Amino acid sequence: MKQNVKRIVQTALMSACFMVGFAQSTITGTVKDNNGDPLIGASVVINGS
Repeated sequence: MKQNVKRIVQTALMSACFMVGFAQSTITGTVKDNNGDPLIGASVVINGS
C-alpha cells in the first residue's frame, strides 16, 4: 500500500514539474495604437489561457 501511495506522489510531482516547465514562455514586443505609437502600460492576454 505504501508503495502505491509513493508511486502516485512521485508521478504527481513529476507531472507538475513537467507542466511548469512548458507553461512559461516569454513573449517580447511592442503594443502600438492605430497611429503606430507605443501604448504605455498595455497588457496582453493570450486567448484560452
